[in-house]
Amino acid sequence: MAGDGKGASSETQTQEYSKLQTTSDEVLKFQAKKKKVEEKFTYYEIVWRGIFIMLVIIGVVLTERVYNFHNNPIVSDIPKNSIYDFWISIVVAALVVPVKALIKIQFFDKIMPLLSEKRSTDINEKHKRCETHCKWIFDVVYYSLATITGYWIIHDQPFLPPSLLGHGECQNLVIPFPTVPDIPYLKLYYLVQGGVHLYALMHQFTSKRGDGKFYEYTLHHSIAVFLIWFSYMMNYLQIGVVILLIHDPSDVLLIAVRTYTDMKKKKVSINIIMFVISYTFWIYVRNYVLSTCVLRTCFNAFWNFYGEPLFDIILLPNIFMLSMLIILSIMHVYWTLFFTKAIVSMITKGKDKNGYDS
Repeated sequence: MAGDGKGASSETQTQEYSKLQTTSDEVLKFQAKKKKVEEKFTYYEIVWRGIFIMLVIIGVVLTERVYNFHNNPIVSDIPKNSIYDFWISIVVAALVVPVKALIKIQFFDKIMPLLSEKRSTDINEKHKRCETHCKWIFDVVYYSLATITGYWIIHDQPFLPPSLLGHGECQNLVIPFPTVPDIPYLKLYYLVQGGVHLYALMHQFTSKRGDGKFYEYTLHHSIAVFLIWFSYMMNYLQIGVVILLIHDPSDVLLIAVRTYTDMKKKKVSINIIMFVISYTFWIYVRNYVLSTCVLRTCFNAFWNFYGEPLFDIILLPNIFMLSMLIILSIMHVYWTLFFTKAIVSMITKGKDKNGYDS
């Protein structure tokens, strides 16, 4: 009997050792893959850094163009928005800080035991991922409310196309530019959106300096903040609100699938379904609608001002808007490639590969 007990004990120890060894091997494989991904992102960062520096210089030039638009006698009869309106954005950005802190206090300990260990090599890594999930709670709630609110504000406007559940036409995005139609709550909606994106940019500068994708996300947040400010000051609100409605709902779906992918108890079949839905919607709005509706409309319409008195005033701003839309489209294609790798891996291998995460 004693011998049997010792044999059983030895067998149990062997199984436990084997299990620990397997876990150790998985951790080492994960760390190796992570290192390889980080090295690859280093090259991308060089490109994003160059684009960021270039856009900072362009931004200085365009600030002068905004000033000219607001002070040139030729366009003195056109109503314009005031830079002082952005106190609302600053207040919103400040309010986001305590809201996110409260979310972290309420949900951090509840989320920790739900996370899978496969993508958390140590306790610090797991804490980092848990903080990310707390951030995603805010993002899902905010972007859902922003989508519903934005659609409610412009659902009956002639510039909301059927591709976004509207009854208008894409060509109306630039009519009656540079005048902005009086749409209730549109400016407030715009300024609140600006505040949330301003918070994201400030958080990037203060808390993400050592991140491997610092310049890429800094570029993304900077473009978002500058475009909101620039489009508000240059009366591009119709174009801007549609771009926001293109991004917000796809962010909600993407966060949902990334959240489920991180869970300890998940089913591959459900994960695949969520990936496919999110991936399909992402490509539709960010690659198809943005390019065929917004970008094409702006490209065709901005040159119609040639020969008019205000052409010289809005020429550079129009070129900039087109350039930003093109860069945004390129970044969407870039992110779609990573999204495609993830969904192919999920369908073919059943693995929750997510080498592009933050």
